[in-house]
Amino acid sequence: MCGIVGICAYNPSASPVDRVELLKIRDRMAPRGPDGAGDWVSADSRIGFGHRRLSIVDLSDRAAQPMCSADGRLVVTFNGEIYNYKTLRADLEAQGACFRTTSDTEVLLHLYDRYGADMVRYLRGMFAFGIWNERERRLLLARDPYGIKPLYVADDGRTFRFASQVKALLVSGGISSDTDPAGVAGFHLFGSLPEPFTLYRDIRALPAGHIQWVDASGPQEPKPFANLAATLAEGALSPVPAAELHERVRAAVGDSVRAHLIADVEVGCFLSAGVDSGSVLGLMRDAQQDSIRAITLAFDEYWGTSQDEAPLAAAVADRYGVEHVVRRVSRREFEEDLSAILDAMDQPSIDGINTWFVAKAAKEAGLKVALSGLGGDELLAGYPSFVDLPRWRRHFGAVAKIPGIGSFARALLRSLAPNVMRARPKALGMLEYAGSWPGAYLLRRGLFLPHELSDVMDPALAAEGLKQLMPLRHFAQSLSPDPGSDIGRVCALESGQYLRNQLLRDADWAGMAHSIEIRVPLVDMDLLKSLAPIIHALKPGAGKTALAESPSRPLPSEVIARSKTGFSVPIGSWVASAALRTASEGRIPPTGAGTLSRRWARRVFAEFKSGSPTPARSEDNILTDTVLIFRIGSIGDTAVAVPCFHRIAQSFADHRRILVTDSPVAQKAAPVEAVLGRGRLIDDVIYFPPPPRKLLDFVTLRATIRETAATKLVYIVDRGALQTVRDICFFRLCGIRQIVGASLARDLRRPRVDPITGEGEREAVRLARCLSSLGPINLDDPAMWDLGLQAAERRAAAAALAPLHDGDFIAVSVGGKSVRKDWGDANWRQLLGLIMADWPRTSIVFVGAAEEFDRCEDLAKQWRGQTINLCGDLTPRESAAAMQHALLYLGHDCGPMHLAAAVGTPCVAMFGDYNMPRWWHPMGAAHRIIHDMRGLDRISPARVHAALTSVMSLTRLDRRRRNPGGDDMTMATFRE
Repeated sequence: MCGIVGICAYNPSASPVDRVELLKIRDRMAPRGPDGAGDWVSADSRIGFGHRRLSIVDLSDRAAQPMCSADGRLVVTFNGEIYNYKTLRADLEAQGACFRTTSDTEVLLHLYDRYGADMVRYLRGMFAFGIWNERERRLLLARDPYGIKPLYVADDGRTFRFASQVKALLVSGGISSDTDPAGVAGFHLFGSLPEPFTLYRDIRALPAGHIQWVDASGPQEPKPFANLAATLAEGALSPVPAAELHERVRAAVGDSVRAHLIADVEVGCFLSAGVDSGSVLGLMRDAQQDSIRAITLAFDEYWGTSQDEAPLAAAVADRYGVEHVVRRVSRREFEEDLSAILDAMDQPSIDGINTWFVAKAAKEAGLKVALSGLGGDELLAGYPSFVDLPRWRRHFGAVAKIPGIGSFARALLRSLAPNVMRARPKALGMLEYAGSWPGAYLLRRGLFLPHELSDVMDPALAAEGLKQLMPLRHFAQSLSPDPGSDIGRVCALESGQYLRNQLLRDADWAGMAHSIEIRVPLVDMDLLKSLAPIIHALKPGAGKTALAESPSRPLPSEVIARSKTGFSVPIGSWVASAALRTASEGRIPPTGAGTLSRRWARRVFAEFKSGSPTPARSEDNILTDTVLIFRIGSIGDTAVAVPCFHRIAQSFADHRRILVTDSPVAQKAAPVEAVLGRGRLIDDVIYFPPPPRKLLDFVTLRATIRETAATKLVYIVDRGALQTVRDICFFRLCGIRQIVGASLARDLRRPRVDPITGEGEREAVRLARCLSSLGPINLDDPAMWDLGLQAAERRAAAAALAPLHDGDFIAVSVGGKSVRKDWGDANWRQLLGLIMADWPRTSIVFVGAAEEFDRCEDLAKQWRGQTINLCGDLTPRESAAAMQHALLYLGHDCGPMHLAAAVGTPCVAMFGDYNMPRWWHPMGAAHRIIHDMRGLDRISPARVHAALTSVMSLTRLDRRRRNPGGDDMTMATFRE
């Protein structure tokens, strides 16, 4: 699950792709992909891709995106999961394809190479992607049949842009934010934005189940490749006997759940007290899924009452033997999160609050992926609409066909009984709309009716919006071709409208706000094809009963008998209070509609219209200001500054902290988030391009910084006096009034040097002196080096080290960004031989970038014992979690060394003549550093072996002292 962006300057008169703009759009979607970031721009700068990565399948750096084909002809940026990618890969390999990764992304490249746009017909999954064909000079976009994954596009006649979020496209500055009347009207009608409209005239959604080509002539019209109504219609032609209902549901849903479990990380489950999520959990257990964790929301107001779902959910979890996590949510937490909720909401929606909190709970539990029961009601006729819509058509259809009956009745009641009109606005709608399926569905799902829009929005805007949207015709599109039965028609309407435009979109923004991939096995095209023949004959309740009985151990009868609940108290009461919040009343015009959903819709729309959500935090939690932090460099540079970031977080606890840093230059370099993460020490990052920089780059950076409204900056950069003056002048032009740490004193700009030994002050010490005005920084305090490693990162490390069975190991890094720091393979082979002679039972774990993988594979052949090559397989933070359990780190001056030191692992490292002694040595007394100013080639393997021997003896002695009976810290303890 990721965030993708692309810019295609297809018109010769268009400006080349601006990499700063590309990164700006990409990084607006940072929560969608906190595990990595990449970009690619063609040689002629006519097209560029960006990608934010949430690593789920193939966690190595080799699977990073944008991904190029081996011949460089194809490039892809992809968001989603392809659940049948292993089958597709096997078929492609049988046809001669060669793969470099184990990712589903690479399957897309080979599939396109063989089938072109027809590739989409082979995919099972949720997806939105762009593929650039360099030879044909054209771009293909595609989106999955249900529209689970979003994809938005914008075209100004010269340049075409696409991204996973509307708000991301808006930050580019190249797209108009003019309001779209159809989008505004659509939101007020339905409580969500109907595809393809958005709130903005120049941004459209690529419709679900469509592809789109972009070439030198510009974007072509989107073309459909999948149709829910057509699939239902085909199923109606071959109905299945009712006796086969249960077996068909069991087999089809079980197959879908198994497919949705494919991942290289733990897959959890959202669990309510309902049939859908409980059945999914039971089928996960049937699929032999181990160590399942189920997340349930509970509310303080429901504690001890029959409305509390937690006890029944606990019974379901106990039935299937899974770990149950109950997360209680209070009204205070809702009010504190409300501002963040409205900001994360990519397009206005009246729903999604529950999903926000259950995704937040999953994040806290260390999950990256969770299965949801979303879609079961649409698929198996679980909503009242499956009964109501056919009944309304029968009872009111004839009256509704009388010309003008609705307008006449409204006019009569408006004059005779206006209170009735306000209290029951939809009652009279029966006379006007129940004569057609689209009209009846408008009554069922409509928030406001068309004739009410002029009362809640500008009348001219409402008229124009209705003219463009044509809501009844819009709904009718979901019924083409005719699904063939009443149940099929309601299924098509609910799936193609409410599910697609409301529930799936809410699951995407609310889940991705917490970097959680929400998978929906009941929303699957293969599943729909399997069940279409039985859908048309479903009786009320039969479909959900069959689903409840689909696990080998059916759900408890209490779950099946439980009444379906919706958006109600306590969240309903919280929302009601928030909807009437005094701070927003001035922006919400009065209305006679008294329903909660209508009030909440107007609150949400007011926030989007104002462009500045009203903070809803308690006074002691409001982020009152923004502070910028200027620090450049990669992993090592960031790691030695971790104590400074802790001090800044303490000093500016009530500020939003935004890091300003340079984009990684070297291929092996990692972004700052790879060390710090997000949301703890820093809240956001602004990247500026590497040199050579153009004047436009500085203009763009200045505009970006001014948008933050920051007036304070903390300066922790290793600069000379002239560069510091230049930086100060630039940040002053950006509106910064207070700068901490930007002293021109040489004593602070460079490390102090011992006049006798010539040794330099450690960089961490110098940085601490620069920030002394913020208070003392105790570099000996382990808490100041805390990276805040998450449970998921520790589990990834534990899984990677599992083959060691808790045995001792040495972490080894042989590479780095600079050739000057390379000790040479001959030295490494000799050193490994010396180590093996002394400690043959100790394992070697190689850490580093993906580019070092093959080199470490060759070195591993020198070791007779066990080795694990993790180069490119773990993120830097996951590598730190792994190195925390090494006997020691062995390598040179590089990022992994500083990460190892930060987590308390002794380091044996080699330094050459590229900087003064001690300057970049890791902090801590346990390390052994061999620093030879004559050059790395003067450091012999024997010297390193002697240093390693002294550290090993101390490390092993310390372990025995802390745990006389055995190992001091087993991997089992680590995993906990």
